Amino acid sequence: MKALRYTLIFLIIIQLVLPYCVPLHYVYHNRIDYNYTFDNIQNDIDPALEKIKIEINRQHLKDYIIILGDSVMYGSPGNSDQAVNAFMEKQAKAQSILPQTKIFNLAYPAMQNGDIYTMLLKLDQMGISTDHLIFNVRYASFVPRVPDPPVVFWLKDDLKKLDAETFQKVLPQLNKNGYKLPDTLYGKFKYVLYHDVLTKIKLYSYKDYLHHALSLIELKLTHHAIPDDTIVNGDPRPWYQKDDLVKYVQSDVVAKSFTDKPLDLTAANLDIFFMDKIVAHQKGKKTLVVLSGTNHTLMKDFVNKPGYQANVAALDQYFQQKQVGYVNLEGKISDSLFSDHTHLVAEGYKELAAILWKSYTN
Repeated sequence: MKALRYTLIFLIIIQLVLPYCVPLHYVYHNRIDYNYTFDNIQNDIDPALEKIKIEINRQHLKDYIIILGDSVMYGSPGNSDQAVNAFMEKQAKAQSILPQTKIFNLAYPAMQNGDIYTMLLKLDQMGISTDHLIFNVRYASFVPRVPDPPVVFWLKDDLKKLDAETFQKVLPQLNKNGYKLPDTLYGKFKYVLYHDVLTKIKLYSYKDYLHHALSLIELKLTHHAIPDDTIVNGDPRPWYQKDDLVKYVQSDVVAKSFTDKPLDLTAANLDIFFMDKIVAHQKGKKTLVVLSGTNHTLMKDFVNKPGYQANVAALDQYFQQKQVGYVNLEGKISDSLFSDHTHLVAEGYKELAAILWKSYTN
């Protein structure tokens, strides 16, 4: 019994102190590391938010900025030191106007509008302010989903817990993309165990970060080089050095995402439904919406179509009617600074940071 008592005391201590013992950079360095979280991001986001909340409290931060969005805001395909928020913080310090500005980048590749809304709810739950928010959308965020991609790509189970009514509204679209809730007793038991029980145990919820930390420590002890955190299989070279890109942008997937058919910008479109909810959540707060730009040289067969240009103008009008800041990046960054049709090279993200910093501070 004594051994059991000591074991329980030890586990309780671990539960209480583990979040304070894991250094922030193992969990978050300018962004959450996609390379070791993508297969479990549903659970890995919570420890990252917890560590960020601890950092906010430790530094007594008040006017920090949150960035949300997809792979463009995340900084794909480059490394975390080339993410837009890293460049923005450097610019803020250089100007010495807001030298202590802290920008937390919680964007993540493939996040959809439903994920962004769910992240706002998660931040509320964690007590992290969204009073200062920047997030990006792209033209493809509003094209018809027939049926893919799901309007909530990563955070379906979080949406179910945080906004059951909205979850039920979008569930049919999620089901069409293969999402199924368990319907057997054993399935429901496993669902509760993995999503509601084990995630409350710190040794379990931090397991991916602990494994990552131990891997890096082992590399240091054995005098091996620490690998760059550029996305695995990502290619940060400029687009014009990639021979396979022209073929890729002619694929059906890309063609669909750049459709020139009129976009439905009413609440019947689930993306507009979520965008309206995001804007409502941010009422009275300082929010900047960014429409990601396009490599016009590479995508000239799409972006020069009158229908595409009319849709972009309609998106401009939609956002300009909302009580948020808005910047359309189409044509704002040189095509030579793109790594593909939508993502940027390091110098491109530095230029994007300058645009966003100027737009936000104005």
